[in-house]
Amino acid sequence: MTLEAMRRAGHWNDGTADVIVPAVVHADLWPEGKALRVLDYEGNMLHRFDSSGDSWVPLSSAGHSLPPEATASEILLIRKKNHYQWIDPKAGRVRDVPGDGDCFFSSIAGALGIPEAERATFNLALRASVARYIEADPTRLDIASTPDTP
Repeated sequence: MTLEAMRRAGHWNDGTADVIVPAVVHADLWPEGKALRVLDYEGNMLHRFDSSGDSWVPLSSAGHSLPPEATASEILLIRKKNHYQWIDPKAGRVRDVPGDGDCFFSSIAGALGIPEAERATFNLALRASVARYIEADPTRLDIASTPDTP
């Protein structure tokens, strides 16, 4: 995986996700003071990412059979079968986005209130923002250049 691939719309795979998901909260386009929680049904984990680091807890020990409510200071995503959705706290429901390789970014855009017509542009900008963050530290580049899995 290259940083150029990371910047490309619709590009998503395990190698990219391993780098982008924890890095997104450090990107210059990420809203200050916001955290990201990912309810990961594939890995049976609840992950929390913010500017101070990340944490995770097994879903069984977190006691979550239903998605937790997002607070005003966080975005809550659900990951099922390698697809991301977002929880709309105002409507109290899960919102789906297209499974087009940009579902992670589209879910963040939805949670931030970006109109659907502007999401493709936002997604590209957020991808570029994450790539800049990774480029800024050579150790992040080492992680980002690990070979992709087929």
